[in-house]
Amino acid sequence: DLSLQGVMVGAEPGQSVAVLSRGGSTRPLRVRVGDWIGGIRILSIDQRTVQFLVEEFGVARRGTLELKSVTQKGTS
Repeated sequence: DLSLQGVMVGAEPGQSVAVLSRGGSTRPLRVRVGDWIGGIRILSIDQRTVQFLVEEFGVARRGTLELKSVTQKGTS
């Protein structure tokens, strides 16, 4: 289980970095487009999402991780 914790968008597409967390681990993962995490390849990174491709047993599927909305408490 991966979740998107943050995104730093660079001026050039290859400069963007996403910060992911993996279930059961306290160490964040910093990834760029083209990086592999196990059988998962990072396809694109934008301001709120990361597109990835999972390849398992010869079958590929695409997925998207999205930043969760942050709500401010105590504001009117």
